Amino acid sequence: MMRKKSFFGFVFAFMFAIMNLQAVTVHAATIHVVEEWNDLNGTDAPIWTDFQNGDTISLEKLKQWNENRVKVEIPSEIHALTIHGLPEVTYEYIGFTAVSYVAITLDNFNGHNNISGGAGDLLTFSSPTGNQLVLKGNNNVVGNIYGNFEVLGDGSFKQSYSNRPSSDGNWGNVTFNHTGSFESVRITGDVTVLNSGTVKIGGGRSNENTVSYGVGGNVVCKAGNTTIMGSQGRHLTDGESAVKGNVVLYNDAALTLIGGDGVESLGNGGNGAGNGLIGNLFLYDSSSAVVTGGTGTAGIGGTGVVGNVYCHENSVITCRGGNGATMGDSTFYGDGGDGGTGICGELFLYDFAKASVTGGTGGSVNVKYNNYQSYSAGNGGIGLEGKIGAINSLVHFTAAGGEGGTSYYYSDGVSGRATRLEEPPVLSAGYVNANFYGTRPVNETGDPVFKAELALLVDHEPLANALVAIKGDNMPDYRAHTDSDGMLYAYLPQGTNYTVVHDRYSAELPFIWDNDTNQAALELIPGGGVSDPPYRILGLKLKDQTGAVLSSVPETGTFLAELEAEKLNDSKNKEYFIIAVYDENGILLNLSYMWGVVQTGKTSSFGCSVSIPAGRHAKSVRAFIWDENMNPLCENVVI
Repeated sequence: MMRKKSFFGFVFAFMFAIMNLQAVTVHAATIHVVEEWNDLNGTDAPIWTDFQNGDTISLEKLKQWNENRVKVEIPSEIHALTIHGLPEVTYEYIGFTAVSYVAITLDNFNGHNNISGGAGDLLTFSSPTGNQLVLKGNNNVVGNIYGNFEVLGDGSFKQSYSNRPSSDGNWGNVTFNHTGSFESVRITGDVTVLNSGTVKIGGGRSNENTVSYGVGGNVVCKAGNTTIMGSQGRHLTDGESAVKGNVVLYNDAALTLIGGDGVESLGNGGNGAGNGLIGNLFLYDSSSAVVTGGTGTAGIGGTGVVGNVYCHENSVITCRGGNGATMGDSTFYGDGGDGGTGICGELFLYDFAKASVTGGTGGSVNVKYNNYQSYSAGNGGIGLEGKIGAINSLVHFTAAGGEGGTSYYYSDGVSGRATRLEEPPVLSAGYVNANFYGTRPVNETGDPVFKAELALLVDHEPLANALVAIKGDNMPDYRAHTDSDGMLYAYLPQGTNYTVVHDRYSAELPFIWDNDTNQAALELIPGGGVSDPPYRILGLKLKDQTGAVLSSVPETGTFLAELEAEKLNDSKNKEYFIIAVYDENGILLNLSYMWGVVQTGKTSSFGCSVSIPAGRHAKSVRAFIWDENMNPLCENVVI
């Protein structure tokens, strides 16, 4: 049943759209061919004499340069128009201002406003809502856009820096609902991505001391592939951050954030790089993010995330600190810069989430300044500095410090720490490949736990991407997934009499010492696994969207997966029916589940629609049935 809040929100949005559309008269569009610049300039320009909503301004016969600024002021009664240019022609010193809300279609328009101040404004949207920028063909501009607007269409748009970039960019909130591509030098407000188009923001090198961030507000991505970068440093200014606000990702959305690189400072030294994100990061619904601090060119590398990170529902986060400055044969002489921190804040992982956090590499020293001075290489950065929330579910967490730089003549840098935490982490499940310095992890009962590196085999082959349980005396079962090489990293209390269990296979783990160097290769043999399973999976079928059964796993696109199972005896718990999709490397691409309480002797079915994220390829589909404590209730089935 749809919630009332969502329903009324839909009705309100629908009524608002209808009210906006009432002012637009639908008619056969007219093309107005412009031959003189004066026909466009001002509120009383001849172009508006018989212009109607939806008409086109064609610039095909207009000369591309005008000695004076031309201001095209769109009347309040015009709410839709097209600006048509020629792909090979760039029109200089022209700007458009809309008095009321308007939908402007850019059709192969190239505008170059490479001048300072208000004269450099390309588009100005006066209404705070209802504005649209529709892309058609290839559009390339130099100039600013003011106001809030939504991007639509399947064309491309590229905004470049002017000679005076301090005011370059889009000054307002932008919603991306397009299927083409959009590049902007920066956006000062909030960004929302709703469709599958590509978005690239920031990353340029300014031509003056002003250095800009990529996005100055919050970012919400519900689809698509978005890249945001801070701009490079300049003179005595550090590189800037990619985003200064909070970021939320949903629905398989992919986001890349890169801090701006530092720039050599002509012997003054000390300039560092920008951070990937200054704010909190939230990931849901199989979304993914790669966040990297910028590279320091005369100083330290930037931090990946300065803030907290929350990963839910199969989401994947990769954070890396930027590399430190490398001293080479240039005007900069000094020690190599230290690598940046991967995450400086708190990390929380839930529901099959994956996180990889790494410090940046320390800068190296490749030359000797003179016979009297030598310089040290930079140290590696810290992976995670702050806190980590309790890990008590099937998550995948790795952390590593950055490598130290090397010095051709003097001392090398030291590797960074994987973590530097404010309090002991609580680890009672999951794949955890990280070393914790200065604090000893504990499990949920408060017992200290120690790292174990286990290579698991069945029939002398790696037990890859498999759910296993580690059972021991006086401890809750420790559950985790192996990786694609059959490796499992777990944190367990000191003790003996451990058993590693997978379905109907098991192996004895002799002991866990009170250190983090426990290693073992275990051959699992039949016995000790799930006995008298409460369920039996009767079938797992894949179908296309017409309902036809598929003989193999589709690598891309969308398909249906159906699981049928019989309950054999009472498991006395709530059951979870799970369908998971993996790529050729065993990386989880999609996971759907349903829970319920089923009567003994009954047959149950569970079906779901599976969408493969863009740019990924599916290799296998697996069906599981677990209880609420993640205990397997039957053998899984693989296609």
